[in-house]
Amino acid sequence: MTTEKNADSPIPDLKTARQNSGQTLKEMFERTRISVVNLEAIENGQFHLLPVPTYTRNFIKIYAQALGVDSSPLLGRYEEYLQALKNKEKEQAAVKPPPAPLAEMLSRYKIFLWITLIVILIAAVSIFASLYNKPLSESQQGIHRTGEAEGRAAPAQVAAGADALPVGIGLPKPEEIAGVQPPESQQVMASPSIPSSAVSQTPAAQKAPEKDKAAQAAAGAEETSLLIIRATEQTWIRMQVDDKEPYEVLLEAGETLSQKASRFNMDVGNAGGIRIQLDGKTIENLGKSGQVIHLRLP
Repeated sequence: MTTEKNADSPIPDLKTARQNSGQTLKEMFERTRISVVNLEAIENGQFHLLPVPTYTRNFIKIYAQALGVDSSPLLGRYEEYLQALKNKEKEQAAVKPPPAPLAEMLSRYKIFLWITLIVILIAAVSIFASLYNKPLSESQQGIHRTGEAEGRAAPAQVAAGADALPVGIGLPKPEEIAGVQPPESQQVMASPSIPSSAVSQTPAAQKAPEKDKAAQAAAGAEETSLLIIRATEQTWIRMQVDDKEPYEVLLEAGETLSQKASRFNMDVGNAGGIRIQLDGKTIENLGKSGQVIHLRLP
């Protein structure tokens, strides 16, 4: 403590020598090129305001030589100041506790780390469970319901279309052909319209009218043909054999209609949905799916 007081007290040798020589600090600055601030700090013993020791030692030597004063006592006083600083730092270092080892630091945060890990694990499990058990959103449910409604509405639309085509409607009569599609001018390009009266009937129930024995005897002289119609799609057919009354039938996919007669007049509601054989010969190119055609065979 005494050393620090002596170090911070003025140094009369330098200050007195300058005043006796009648020189100011500014004039000493011009001679030594040491700033006025540093010159004042040296004269007043305020070593803590001076730069690093290497520069401070040179400043003391230069200033002392400029005033004609021996610099040794002044440098000794500055060294005492530096030694006092070192002793103070050692005392502070001795009082300061040593840093805790790594193992001790880890043990302090061990509980915190375990709690954090458990919280993260619980959060992850909760998120996974909520995503796994999440019900379908309303939009997804609406998609399923819409798909089901459209699937159920398809037959209803077919039935509605059937009501638009009454039984016995007069279709255009094409030229007499055998298994050849009639000209486009005589085809009705439209979606298959199936009569409502035919929707509720099945091929088993739609049997041809009982043959009149007298008509069979009259037609016995004509050659009869076997007509087989196989449905690949739902198809409405209006059939007239020979000169008998016409009848209607609704064939589902996979069903077959067989008929023996000399002449066949047919209105087909879905040309692309049937396959026709006449006496074992397949009639090709009937038309497209949904196309309404009129056939006269043979």
